[in-house]
Amino acid sequence: AWKLNELIVPKKPEIPFPHIFTCIIGYKIFEAFREEVVTEKTHYSDYSFLFENLKNDKFIQELKHMQFIKFLRENYNVNFAEALNQFKYSKNIKKLKLYSRIKKQIQQEN
Repeated sequence: AWKLNELIVPKKPEIPFPHIFTCIIGYKIFEAFREEVVTEKTHYSDYSFLFENLKNDKFIQELKHMQFIKFLRENYNVNFAEALNQFKYSKNIKKLKLYSRIKKQIQQEN
């Protein structure tokens, strides 16, 4: 008697927070950037930078800034009380290089 082996199809990894992220790569970039780059002193500008880049790369859903802020507050306990003082940190070459490196590394892994 012949036994037919089941075809094993690799299961796509589940996307955490699918109402925010479009794919697992976006979530992984978010987590890696959060761990490596975001600091208490500049967290609003760091997350703002991350939001804009993830959105431009289509790694997050079409969200408004305030929806992303709400997500951060509810899931990561991030409080933006000091936010308005941080805009000057929002865009810089160092952050862009870090984001690009993290993105490239995660895309190669997936």
